Amino acid sequence: MKKLLVVGGLGFVGGVISTLARRNWQVHIFDTESRYDIEGASTRNVDITDRQAVLKAMEQIKIDAAINVAAVSNIDFAEKNQELTRNINVVGATNIAEGCRHSGAKYIYFSSDAVFDGSKNMYYEEDPTNPVNYYGRSKAEAEMAVTEANPDTVVIRISLVMGYPVTGGNAFFLPLEDNLRSGKEVTFPTDEIRTPVDVLTLAESVLELVENEYRGVLHIGATDSITRYELACMVASEMGYDSALVRPKSTVAPVPGRAPRHRNGIICVAKAQSLLRTQMLPVELGVRRAVRDKL
Repeated sequence: MKKLLVVGGLGFVGGVISTLARRNWQVHIFDTESRYDIEGASTRNVDITDRQAVLKAMEQIKIDAAINVAAVSNIDFAEKNQELTRNINVVGATNIAEGCRHSGAKYIYFSSDAVFDGSKNMYYEEDPTNPVNYYGRSKAEAEMAVTEANPDTVVIRISLVMGYPVTGGNAFFLPLEDNLRSGKEVTFPTDEIRTPVDVLTLAESVLELVENEYRGVLHIGATDSITRYELACMVASEMGYDSALVRPKSTVAPVPGRAPRHRNGIICVAKAQSLLRTQMLPVELGVRRAVRDKL
């Protein structure tokens, strides 16, 4: 079997990718998380900010492809911890890109719609980046760095990922469901629009991209967009809870300790629809799949 490296393979998205990939790949994982394990996958604790350690570990494995979902993704944390964020999101990502170039391996790098300022009604792969927070700036810088280090790269931009983890990681379903189960009200913004994708569709798309000839930037998400408030209401109803527990809030006024957000995370997925066998779903079907189809 060919060898696939999943960097950050014990997180939310990485754990689902690693689990699905075992069907057709020998899976190797780089992660600093030690509380979880994926049966049949080989896991190493590798500091991706250490270039020599990365190159040595990748040379030992002799991978055929790598998927990098490791990142500082908490926007507020990133704003307050910019050096750490850059080391992981840019330096670490570039180290993996170099390792892939040396191995002749295809590289899939995860970026974000946060590279845009959110002022347009829709964003295409070719649109110039203009992030409004440090997380977005780190992703925009990394996009350029990884493609320069390894032209055999796919940069995937996503907006928001829905679903349940098989390991750990930042999945908003879990705290949302915990609060709803307890009858607690939760608040979500009415003025932040996203193009969400369920984690299974995302993982299937990525594993398809690993094996095809596409290179460059690709947007993956729903065929329509929705406010974060409306999405939370839809998810609550699909989970079987009272959506009235989801309360609207506006984020127009600055909130102390909260980094700026882009308003319109509306990414066009037409290119992914034409390129991939995996079907991009409308938000409603994506929510249904995210809630019902657990690994």
